[in-house]
Amino acid sequence: NKRTEEYGRYPKNLEVKDGYVYCTVGKPDGTEPGYVDTMKYTAGSFKAYDKEKQSERLFSFGYFEASYKYAPLTGLNNSFWLSTPGWISVPGGHEIDINEGHYPNKVNAQIHYLKDGKNSVAYGNRWNTGTLDLSQDFHTYGAYWTTDTLAYTFDNDFFGSYNNTLCQIPTTMLFSVAPISF
Repeated sequence: NKRTEEYGRYPKNLEVKDGYVYCTVGKPDGTEPGYVDTMKYTAGSFKAYDKEKQSERLFSFGYFEASYKYAPLTGLNNSFWLSTPGWISVPGGHEIDINEGHYPNKVNAQIHYLKDGKNSVAYGNRWNTGTLDLSQDFHTYGAYWTTDTLAYTFDNDFFGSYNNTLCQIPTTMLFSVAPISF
């Protein structure tokens, strides 16, 4: 698992300031929970949480959007997604990537699911915004998720719509910035 071998997600890589959440990437100091000696980075990540239930907040269908700037550095995955908790081992589990964005101008919206016990990409849309540098200003990434359709938006314009035959069980909503090989 590259996530535990190369980086870990930790609260120390999150900061709330002036109404914004800042996700950062740093170097491990060896005291992080779950630290392994191959870990090169620590990364910021957070998910929707239900205070009343003291657990992940789960969602089933709806419109989901977030406005954010990309980190101005290559080699990072600027992500906003919905995922069945433990999806890789849950029958019917899936991941809806609303955006796995790569600086300066790549938008990746796709569905992951299990096929023959392996992570597969069912469908999605990858595109380049041309000269628009997504780290300079806030942009809005969204997804309409219904029982039969999944449609993606960028700055309130549709850029892809798919028949939804895979994503039928509840998910939690997550955000992160993390180093990744792509």
